[in-house]
Amino acid sequence: MNGQEHSRGQGNAKASAFALMIIGGVFLLRNLDLLPMHSNWWALLLLVPLFFLGTRIRELRAKHGGGIPPEARGPLTGFLSIALVMLIFLFNLDWGDVWPLFLILVGVSFLFGASSEKGAGPAAGPGGAPPGGPVP
Repeated sequence: MNGQEHSRGQGNAKASAFALMIIGGVFLLRNLDLLPMHSNWWALLLLVPLFFLGTRIRELRAKHGGGIPPEARGPLTGFLSIALVMLIFLFNLDWGDVWPLFLILVGVSFLFGASSEKGAGPAAGPGGAPPGGPVP
């Protein structure tokens, strides 16, 4: 196992530990009637993938020295989508009222992709030709 895989494994273990502690704390508060919850309490289980995605985003940001690198676009979009669905269920929001938020989310995702692709493109080899030689 190389250093990067070991670091990712530690990050996933920490994410799992934090997710379990938060979910356990929420259930404890619910059982003690300190946190009233509606019938959609199960949506809190979506915290587990949120912690994994958050850990991955944090790793990518650290690897690239901050900012949002292009590789983080997918995990970030997934994180925001899952968080939005979880909040809709937890607060019993009407899907008919909040569906435009998903359009906004897709637009934000496109913006991240557009801003990360400004300097991107195929790497040019010697003489400006793409790697592997000129294309016929």
